[in-house]
Amino acid sequence: DKALNHYRDALSHFESNGNRRYTAIVENNQGYLLSTLRRFDDAQIHLEHARSLFEDLEDQVRRAQVDDTLAQLYIASEQYELAQRSVIRAIETLETTGEGALLAEALTTQGLVLCRLGRRHEAKPILHRAQRVAERCGDYEGAGRPLLILIEEMCDQLGEDERQELGAQASQLLANSQQAST
Repeated sequence: DKALNHYRDALSHFESNGNRRYTAIVENNQGYLLSTLRRFDDAQIHLEHARSLFEDLEDQVRRAQVDDTLAQLYIASEQYELAQRSVIRAIETLETTGEGALLAEALTTQGLVLCRLGRRHEAKPILHRAQRVAERCGDYEGAGRPLLILIEEMCDQLGEDERQELGAQASQLLANSQQAST
């Protein structure tokens, strides 16, 4: 509740000052928080507003970040086709911007979407690509997340040796993680 109040205050402040970029950033962050609280309809309103503002500002990278956040919202609300469309938009943009860490996050999101759609044969190479891109950027925690998705979503389709190898790689990459969920 405190965080939502702070976001409302920040939105009011930035809107009254005419700072559209910071308004969009706060809208995205508030939308993400609302999504984690499973308030999907409210979250979607904030995220779509953030996307629209970034579109108007011609900020392709931040718009792509919002597209990835929207995809995560759609995953959480089990709207996988919408998630797929949203994350594809994010990836198409990020592949041309040189933003490797953000691209790795979007690829990880896409891999999860494909798993949830039952298209695991397509998901696996995308998740491995996400891992490689994140490692190249020095984002070892980001490189470990796609491996966790492989293990969690495809465990029954992986051989014992592959599960052990993925588990060892994930353990090494995530050894310093400070995220409780990870």
